Amino acid sequence: MASNQKASDVCIGLSLEGDLLRLATVGKVGQKLEVMSVGTLELPHHEVAFTAKSDSLDGSSDFGELASGDLDTPDYSELHDFLQSNYVRGATIAVSFSDPTVRTDILDADPKDKGSAVIDRIIAEVSKTNNIALSKDQIDIAKIGDEKVLTAALLEIPPILSTLSAPLGVDKKPTKVTHITTNDIALVNITRAHFRFKAGEVVHLIYVGKDETRFYVLRGPDLHFIAPPIQQGAGNQEYVSMLNNRIELAAELAGFPKADKVVLAGAAESMGLRDEILANNPYAIFHSLTKLRVNHPKTEEFKDIHNFVLPISAAWQKLLPKSELFYDINIVPPKIRQQTNTLQLKWHGFLLIFLIIASVLGIGYQGVQNLGRISAERDALNQERAELARQQALIDEINTLETRSTDILSAATTLDTLLISSERWSETLDTLANATASLGNVWFREMRPEVETGGYILTGYSTSRGSIPSLSHRIGDTQLREITVEQISETKVYDFDFGLMLEEHYPYSGSRAHRWHDTIQTAIGDVAGGDAPISGVTGDDDVPPPEEDEKLQQLMEDLSK
Repeated sequence: MASNQKASDVCIGLSLEGDLLRLATVGKVGQKLEVMSVGTLELPHHEVAFTAKSDSLDGSSDFGELASGDLDTPDYSELHDFLQSNYVRGATIAVSFSDPTVRTDILDADPKDKGSAVIDRIIAEVSKTNNIALSKDQIDIAKIGDEKVLTAALLEIPPILSTLSAPLGVDKKPTKVTHITTNDIALVNITRAHFRFKAGEVVHLIYVGKDETRFYVLRGPDLHFIAPPIQQGAGNQEYVSMLNNRIELAAELAGFPKADKVVLAGAAESMGLRDEILANNPYAIFHSLTKLRVNHPKTEEFKDIHNFVLPISAAWQKLLPKSELFYDINIVPPKIRQQTNTLQLKWHGFLLIFLIIASVLGIGYQGVQNLGRISAERDALNQERAELARQQALIDEINTLETRSTDILSAATTLDTLLISSERWSETLDTLANATASLGNVWFREMRPEVETGGYILTGYSTSRGSIPSLSHRIGDTQLREITVEQISETKVYDFDFGLMLEEHYPYSGSRAHRWHDTIQTAIGDVAGGDAPISGVTGDDDVPPPEEDEKLQQLMEDLSK
């Protein structure tokens, strides 16, 4: 077994067959089992232990008490040393007993019984069969299909249980005896765990022990018949033919003299029982429990491990309790169950539990009281988060506009460096900007090229009709094409359409370059290539010639009509 084996995964399986005690210490790693040690011990012979009193039919049986004053208890000090030598700290104990300590029966199931009525009827039948009063603590059942019930009854409390539950090793607490079953059920369970039988197959299960032989009949995976013990065991190997005759008689009594399959366990195969069976049933298929599906060291100690199938089965059922291959039978007495119970509460324990529950309820009440405030603060926080999200959206829009403005400025700068005669464009845009700024009520909408004239078309609007001819004179060589009037919110808006021809020479009249030119002209002379254009505003006069103004006004009146 691995050195890191957990104590909670170790179980000491014991089986009591007459006065012979077999032991197997079994550990579990994952879902696999490994036998750590095996051993046998001859127990001192002792008659029946503590049988339930005959006057307990009224239910007053003191079955749970392990009284020891009526009979002399044998000395089990050798048993204690035997357990001590095979003990693993924290390990539990599972035991299987044989007759007369326990009794295993198969009873017919009554479909009329429901709930506790099933147990009551079975207790009455088993009590009548064994001529002893039983209580619910002494019996356990498991279903066999829909028509049968498997029952196990603990008829007496053997004094050996006191020794088994005594502290072992360095532990000061009682050893946990967590599982008690019968040898019959242990043998059938380990057979079902090793072999798969088809429904309807007749299976003979034969176990040859030290002093007796047990015989069972299975129909498929279900137990069907339990024969009374045959008082002949492995110590009488010279009478193997007689033993086979007794087995055949038990099979006829069960109604299944011929078997489809035969399972041999214990010393059945080593004493030659297989050959005897083949002589009368040559078509039988044999299985053997000599090789078990458990790991174990390959040493001399484990060469006869097949003789320990019963203690291994008891430990197996404890370590893998959820297996559907086992009949779940456990008849641990209440007294033993209480002694090995790690959680035993007295009045101060219940008081502590009450205080813990009261504290939890108080904390819960305070939490409910604060729940409304927490909810309101959560709502306020969500509103603030929503407002922050809206503010962040506005900030993102502003950042986007700033980025676009920067991109436009950069593009305009780049365009100025790429255009041919960019100075003329710069001067033209500067002249348009100055003209609109000085008038204050004129806006440009569009500037697009005109293919026919080679110039440009300027469209825009003004809130003052008189500003349109002034604008025409301020921006250079222009031709008024159209004026329309629209009424917008009780205000007249005048849409205009100009044709603009870029001047061949610069600086243009009224432009920034022209003003700079006028400033330095007296100092360095005329820097322009020719005479300045006549169009546009000259000098300090911001008003167009009267005769042209009258013509424009007349044209605008005609267009407005």
